[in-house]
Amino acid sequence: MPSPTETPSNWTIWRNNASLETTTAITVLTAICLLFCILGLAGNCMVIFLLGFRIKKNNFTIYILNLAIADFIFLLCAFVLKVHITIYSMQTLNVVKTGNLAPDWEYILNFDIYLLVACLFGYNTSLYILTAISVERCLAVYYPIWYQCHRPKKLSIVICFILWVISCLVTSSEFFICEQSQYVSEHQRFITKYSQSCKVVYVIIDILSFLIFTPFMVLSSAIMLIKIKKDSWKQQSSKLYIVIVATVVLFLIFGMPIRLVLHVQYKYQPGLPLWMGDLCPLLCSINSSINPFIYWLIGRQMGGKESFQMILLRIFREDLKERCQQNPHRSLSRTETAL
Repeated sequence: MPSPTETPSNWTIWRNNASLETTTAITVLTAICLLFCILGLAGNCMVIFLLGFRIKKNNFTIYILNLAIADFIFLLCAFVLKVHITIYSMQTLNVVKTGNLAPDWEYILNFDIYLLVACLFGYNTSLYILTAISVERCLAVYYPIWYQCHRPKKLSIVICFILWVISCLVTSSEFFICEQSQYVSEHQRFITKYSQSCKVVYVIIDILSFLIFTPFMVLSSAIMLIKIKKDSWKQQSSKLYIVIVATVVLFLIFGMPIRLVLHVQYKYQPGLPLWMGDLCPLLCSINSSINPFIYWLIGRQMGGKESFQMILLRIFREDLKERCQQNPHRSLSRTETAL
């Protein structure tokens, strides 16, 4: 890739054409994104620590633990990527102003690509695990006897492992087959060439995202809510399902836009506005950061001060109460009753 010192006229044109409003908007979006990344990393780190080492695992907490790990991966990589891009931009401006030796652009580009791969890996895994949570809770509501008597004990672990593998395969295929950007010196920009195999990959990704996981997630959540409203024990188990539904709704609001943008970019190959490249990561950062806040907001008791661990225990105790009401022969343990 040619450095700015080799093509000073092009970099001068770029600098002169850059809108002050656009630059300000990108700076604000980047700052907000970094803030949410920091808050989300702290919140998900607490969830991972408590569910991994302090709270006894059950079928539901295994999913929540894996969801928190996926969100943590996305937020960590997004934070590093944003910081790296900011430093890269500052170096670029310094090269333009002073004419100093440009940094290793190829290394910078490759590093950013690997971070993008990790971000998308965390994003895809969150989508898949959240779908598994919604579908399984829907089955637990509609088929309580199967859920209590015939459900394999390690099904949650097996499903999470399979979803991590699927996410790894999908993410690797999307980036290493499709995202092969090449710098074209005569156009002074990067272009993406889509091969026939890449088209197959994107068809598979669209099927997984828009025809399998997202519809199943939305449909199972809607069916679950309808069923709960008809049952007499809905008041005792409402918090657990409110958490699930709220997480699904917020994912659709903040998480899905980036997948839609990637689909549009592949379909029509437009030159996306600069601010779009910062808005989508911001929305995804909000989505990955907000889950611990949902647990705290829904699980806490009004007017009382309590630890985050007690709040998580209360939410998951809702699941235990529900099982007892579906299976009267099961009794809560002393620890569960104390909560």
